[in-house]
Amino acid sequence: MPRNHITNTFDVVCLIQVDVEKAVSAAKAAFKRGSVWRQMNASGRGLLLNKLADLIDRDRAYIAVCSFLYDIRINVAHSLFV
Repeated sequence: MPRNHITNTFDVVCLIQVDVEKAVSAAKAAFKRGSVWRQMNASGRGLLLNKLADLIDRDRAYIAVCSFLYDIRINVAHSLFV
């Protein structure tokens, strides 16, 4: 589902879960022996981390909305089952 076609909170949570799973998988691969990340020098890592910070800054409103909707879903689900 394209990101611009989010129809409800469940869609947001599913997208976040998929993104988290991709991130965890990429992080595990990055720290394997012989990976590009482990062979990269500190300057190269710094450039990539700055690029990530720029992307987070660019998409901060979207990230805030996703976080808000996720929190609402968790709180509503928790209140229904308590």
